[in-house]
Amino acid sequence: MKKFLSVMAAMLIAAAAEAKTLVVYYSYTGNCREIVNSLTAQIEADVLEIQPAEKGLKYEAKTTLSVRNC
Repeated sequence: MKKFLSVMAAMLIAAAAEAKTLVVYYSYTGNCREIVNSLTAQIEADVLEIQPAEKGLKYEAKTTLSVRNC
């Protein structure tokens, strides 16, 4: 049993050594892009930016609320 656990531990360490990191992000205003650039300067990772399917669409949230009296 001890030998089995040591073999499993070795396999997990080998798998972790080969694991890669992927950072996927969407940045409407550019803030997330700056954070990802800062992060990937510190770690080794592949980066994928999500972009809208159509250009020119408005993705910002509505800031006004309608209040009804009940």
